[in-house]
Amino acid sequence: MAADETLAPLTELIGTEAGRTLEWTVELGRVRLDFDGDGVAGEPLSLLLAQARSVRPTELEGAAEAIPIDADLGDALWLRGYLNLVTATLDAFLAYDAREAWDATAQLFFPRPITSIPYLAEPSEPRLGGFDAALLADVIALIHLIDFPVLDADRAAAALTRLRTTVAMSQASWRAILAETDDGREWLPNPSQSGVVPGGPGGAALAVEEEMVTSWLELMDELDAILAGERLVPYWRVTDGRGVNVRRVFTEPRPLDLILWIQGAAVQPYLEEGTLTSGEDWARIRRAFGGRFASFAFWFN
Repeated sequence: MAADETLAPLTELIGTEAGRTLEWTVELGRVRLDFDGDGVAGEPLSLLLAQARSVRPTELEGAAEAIPIDADLGDALWLRGYLNLVTATLDAFLAYDAREAWDATAQLFFPRPITSIPYLAEPSEPRLGGFDAALLADVIALIHLIDFPVLDADRAAAALTRLRTTVAMSQASWRAILAETDDGREWLPNPSQSGVVPGGPGGAALAVEEEMVTSWLELMDELDAILAGERLVPYWRVTDGRGVNVRRVFTEPRPLDLILWIQGAAVQPYLEEGTLTSGEDWARIRRAFGGRFASFAFWFN
């Protein structure tokens, strides 16, 4: 991935004068998103963020030029982590042959999918009272068809590498962010800085607390241990102390059958004796975010 190769050398700048002075301005008002896939750029991201802050309609004019960000080394490392997370997700999916499920159910996710069964994407009338019969049938079909043979085992291994890079970049970005002493227009602020991302009380910017960062870094350490196979993940039907070696799920991929993973039979090849990750630790980490762990995790990367 070219973007990852471009950003990779930045890790060498952590703790250096060049890293401390690296900075550029990103204007969110220039970013426009095509949410409906019609090929036309929609509302600027800054306007959507302004609406999320509950700004009055009369104050929205000119919002397209708002929310400039003083990006720095921590943000660049954050971006590299996110790029690897997206690529890991794609590699993990493409490691399996999902063509049959795509042809039958792609319309669940995309407005104009190109499949071998095009009539399934055509509008249909609900026929089950208030339920959309086609939607219900497509969801059932998707569950039924998630039984994917392995197509490319190398992609599964690549996904694991990218996930570990994601964790490493999250750790590196926070090391850089915590070392910052300025207080500009921060995308990811440390506990002593001001941010620009809305979501706080009364539409204020979200604040990052020291306990959040400490808990997040602890979580990253635990995730890396899981991805390295040093920690095992408990499974609800296994009570003899064994756990799932997640690393081997990627390095030794087998056909992916959703029902058997839920039921438990597909887990058996990956069960090992060892140290299990602690549910109590995960619960404690989530509590540090005051009931908003999911939204902060999406932001923190």
